[in-house]
Amino acid sequence: MILTENSIKSFATPEEEAEKVQVEEGTPVEPAIVEQPHSEGTASDEKVKEPLITESAGQEEESDAFVTDQSGHKKTLQNIGKVTLLESWFDAKSGSEIRKLELTIGSESKIVWHFLFPRWADYSTPKGGDRDALLELIKLSASKSGPDNPSMIHCGAGVGRTRVFIALDYLLQELESGQLLQLADPETDPVFETVNLMREQRMFMVYNEMQFKFIY
Repeated sequence: MILTENSIKSFATPEEEAEKVQVEEGTPVEPAIVEQPHSEGTASDEKVKEPLITESAGQEEESDAFVTDQSGHKKTLQNIGKVTLLESWFDAKSGSEIRKLELTIGSESKIVWHFLFPRWADYSTPKGGDRDALLELIKLSASKSGPDNPSMIHCGAGVGRTRVFIALDYLLQELESGQLLQLADPETDPVFETVNLMREQRMFMVYNEMQFKFIY
């Protein structure tokens, strides 16, 4: 799973491959952009403006690399600008590879945080200690994002691992704020309602039964 804070929706992909997740009106939750991974041919497509990227396992086979692990490495995006790797390290607590990048477009620069969670295979769920690591990643990602710098999140297709991450992020925020304890109808299943709302926006959100149960 890849999470990018102060994200680059311009590593991004064409408009149809990226979308903003909607929640019920009035819900106090940070915005997020979900998408499919970019390829070498789409790495320069417009919009790299927000500050956070979160990514799930094994993207090397499916997408063009964001940047190498060599500090100071610069990558030029055609017609866009330049991305420079400032720092990179592995955070054991969140099980994530973390990169601090600087995106420069013309005379403007901003910091982009890139998180790669490599221990989550496609169509599956994290196991054992990786579950705790994922929760730590969700907290870490939330600490870097906000209304003006939404997270950009993707896995392979942007419907399985990505949506599990978003559902957990949203539901944990609801739990911490006490909203899950104030349901108007006690028969309401907040997990089902959250996943169903995402599926109304795009088919196959939370791809299979295993991932659905994992959210519970």
